[in-house]
Amino acid sequence: MALFFTFRPRGKKCDALYLSHKMDKEGLIVRILGNGKSTEVRTKILVGADGAASRVRLQADPAFGKMSCLALQYWFKKEGECPFYTSVFDRSITDFYSWIIQKEEFLIVGSALSAGKEAKKNLSF
Repeated sequence: MALFFTFRPRGKKCDALYLSHKMDKEGLIVRILGNGKSTEVRTKILVGADGAASRVRLQADPAFGKMSCLALQYWFKKEGECPFYTSVFDRSITDFYSWIIQKEEFLIVGSALSAGKEAKKNLSF
């Protein structure tokens, strides 16, 4: 999975591909590929919103790559509006999180679970 992102150095929009990052005493240095060349940019914050197989998180915590999880979702026909995204952080269900999302006339209820025997036991409808 590639992580593409847009950043705005000095007000100029740039599209780039994340390659790596490293920390120093002044913050973060992020290496990116943009316009066919590798560049380093300095930042104070790096957000890894690049999904379950996050390259940003994997580099920050190599143990993350050894984790195994699965996601289950169920779609329920609904009546009325539910205009909010809901995140559920409940350790009795999962070490990760669960969610409720409205999509058209459905509520999508799901959870990311540790793979293994306990996954089926922890989430049942």
